[in-house]
Amino acid sequence: MVPTKTATLAAHGVGVDHSDARLRALTEYALEIITVQDASGAFTYVNEAVTRYLGYAVSDLLGRNAAEFLRIADGGTLEAGKSADFIVLDANPLDDIKNTRKISAVYLRGAEVDRSKPVP
Repeated sequence: MVPTKTATLAAHGVGVDHSDARLRALTEYALEIITVQDASGAFTYVNEAVTRYLGYAVSDLLGRNAAEFLRIADGGTLEAGKSADFIVLDANPLDDIKNTRKISAVYLRGAEVDRSKPVP
C-alpha cells in the first residue's frame, strides 16, 4: 500500500523522501489503532488497524467526531447540562509543556474536585 500511495503522490508532483515513506509505513501497518483528530474532535486520519479491530472502514470514520464514534451522547463539547471531566490550567501548555503542571482546578462529571482531600 505504501508504494502505491508514494507513487500516487509522485504522480501529482509531491516529493516523498524515504523517511516520509517509512513513517507512512509505520502508521499504515501498525498493529495499534492510530488516529489524528482536529480541534473539534473530528477524525482527520485513521489507519487500517481500525478495520481489523473494530470493523469500521477508514472512510466511515473520517470527519466523524470521536465522541459520536464512542457513543458519548453528552460529550464532545462544553455546554450547560452536559457532563465534563477537565482541568483548568493557570498557564498555556502551548507556550511551555511544563505549564500542564500549573493546575488551577479539576472537574469530574461537571463538579469541581476538592484537591485538598484524597480521591476515594
